[in-house]
Amino acid sequence: MPFVKLDCGLLKSTLWFDRDALHLFITALLSAVPVVYDEPVKTFPLDSTEPTDFVVPPGWYGLVESSSLGLIHDALMKHEDGMSALRRLGEPDAESRTPDFGGRRLVRVEGGFLVLNFEKFREKDYTAAERQRRWRERKNVTGVTRDSNGVTRHITQAEAEAEAEEKKKKSERPGASRPSRSPFVPPSLEEVRNFAEGERLGPFNAGAFVDFYASKGWRVGATPMRDWKAAAKNAARKGWTVEKAAPDPPSPTEKARREEERAANLQRLRERDERRNAEERERAARETTT
Repeated sequence: MPFVKLDCGLLKSTLWFDRDALHLFITALLSAVPVVYDEPVKTFPLDSTEPTDFVVPPGWYGLVESSSLGLIHDALMKHEDGMSALRRLGEPDAESRTPDFGGRRLVRVEGGFLVLNFEKFREKDYTAAERQRRWRERKNVTGVTRDSNGVTRHITQAEAEAEAEEKKKKSERPGASRPSRSPFVPPSLEEVRNFAEGERLGPFNAGAFVDFYASKGWRVGATPMRDWKAAAKNAARKGWTVEKAAPDPPSPTEKARREEERAANLQRLRERDERRNAEERERAARETTT
């Protein structure tokens, strides 16, 4: 099951002061699954099928496979409040601490919503466990007071944390050695086949997957691959079957049909939203009169 860490830096974020957007963003964060895109991804406004000017670059993100209505429902929010929060999350935020993507956090794409900074949350390196271990080891250290009287002094957690922070700062200085990640090891064809069978990816073309990424130097866009298993799952979603290694681009006729179908679906969603909004206004009016 996917997991994600909540960063205490949210307390200092501009998002913290927008409770509706914060609530919806955390819901999306907990609902997202990691995906990788090899090509730029178009984004769409909430109420249109026409792409926006903002394009998501290739890389790793968190995909929430849900409509706006479903995501708002999961967040237990009113429809109008949820839609307003979704718009704010998809807009640039000049005051955001993270300048990536212009401060955008959650954008609508084909298939759902993308949490743009999902990987940053997943890769957060918290040192609390290490500080706690050091604090427990040094909890009963014997020290000497200024007047040279021997006493038993307890190292406080604050002192242990301060020492850990100082050690971290030293390791981050220029020239200091840093621990490196384990190098990525490309999988063998047999490993990919066994993984596809274990994950029940269907008639997945393991050979095409290995050949495709081997030809690219096992890179996703310009970024070296870190998790080939997640990439295999993503390729399976795109239809890499035994019969067809990589899905062919749709024909103009098929593309037009898909656009018409998508537009019809959006029209139905808008009509449903309008009905729900009308019902909500009627209900509010009745409550006001009573």
